[in-house]
Amino acid sequence: MASPEPWVPFPRLKEHSGLSASSLYHRMKEIPHARIGTKLLFKLSAYDKWVQDQNENTVADGNGNEETSDKDVETTIPPTS
Repeated sequence: MASPEPWVPFPRLKEHSGLSASSLYHRMKEIPHARIGTKLLFKLSAYDKWVQDQNENTVADGNGNEETSDKDVETTIPPTS
């Protein structure tokens, strides 16, 4: 039986992500985590899935700019006569 994935502390998430501490803290309400007292703990697989989900919601325009994908935009098509 495989052992469960360990919870890792913030410095390990920072190393795994390659992002700055401030970039991660800025998104902390969105990133899956557990808090025990003042300590933040993360499952790296949950973080990776969150990143993948974020990337699926944006598309690059070829110039390095990202826009919200069409699937996130509600559109109303008027009926044709």
